[in-house]
Amino acid sequence: NGNIVWLPETPASTWVRTLKTVLINEIQIDSIMGTGGVDDDWVELYNPYDVDVSLAGWSIQEHSKNDPCSTEISFDKGYFPDDAVIPARGFYLIVDIDTNDNLKNVADMAINWLLTDDNTIYLVRNQESIESGDDLDIIDKVGFGSACFPEGSATLNPPEAKSKKRHR
Repeated sequence: NGNIVWLPETPASTWVRTLKTVLINEIQIDSIMGTGGVDDDWVELYNPYDVDVSLAGWSIQEHSKNDPCSTEISFDKGYFPDDAVIPARGFYLIVDIDTNDNLKNVADMAINWLLTDDNTIYLVRNQESIESGDDLDIIDKVGFGSACFPEGSATLNPPEAKSKKRHR
């Protein structure tokens, strides 16, 4: 037919590597109305991709309202175990170590922290303390109330007996 098709003997291939972002999806800082419920703090992570994401070597960090604009103090950190993985399109639940057994039984990890109003939560690609609110190792962050280093503008503090879910 007169058309010549030329293909190389060895086809070329190009690999494109993209950074996968895990999201801080939902936060609860007080599980009941009125006094109490403060040990039932939790943070839920979400993997929006079609591949599993390893959290080995990462940390979850909380910046408290005691000194909200300093990265020198007022941090609580939790380290993900080496086998921590968020499945594709799945969730990973992090709870306080003093939470109730029902919540601990469904959690993926328990750490020692106290989430309160005016905090910032950071998901960090290493286990070092962040250097600033713009640290390049921060995968995602959520600030609420009068937090100093929110992603964009701080959201309202999570209400009592309710969680705060991000919409993306």
